[in-house]
Amino acid sequence: MKYIEQIDLLRHILDAYVLKDIINIYQLKDGKFAKDILTKVALQLGSEVSVREIANSLGAYPSTVENFIIAELEKMRKLANAKVNMYFYREYGGKEVDIVLEDYKKNYNAIEIKVDKGRIKNIFPLPNTAEMVNTQNYFEKIAGVLKNK
Repeated sequence: MKYIEQIDLLRHILDAYVLKDIINIYQLKDGKFAKDILTKVALQLGSEVSVREIANSLGAYPSTVENFIIAELEKMRKLANAKVNMYFYREYGGKEVDIVLEDYKKNYNAIEIKVDKGRIKNIFPLPNTAEMVNTQNYFEKIAGVLKNK
């Protein structure tokens, strides 16, 4: 395969799969914005990724870029064909759980997403396991949270 053909193939894969997922998950109207986010993240490879810096440079909200964990968990859920539902939980008083996974046996896993280390506030009212995902452990946690589901 020639170099030009390889580049075209990679562009096709990016457009057909990666960007399609990002656009669908975040309900973006502009594929260019999704490409710009990926480009900014790729340019920071090997160094700490600054979500705020990426958001500022693209004129976006940091929450649009910080949804990475949820998007990755959703992709893993679909790839693993895991039979779990994913929810967000908030009490009337404002306390919240970022992600609640519910399997078909009504087992619940409450997941807190933090930038740094912190405490888990187990406020979900049903019996559950609680985990924290942060910048130090998100690869292993995202992969492990859906194991055996």
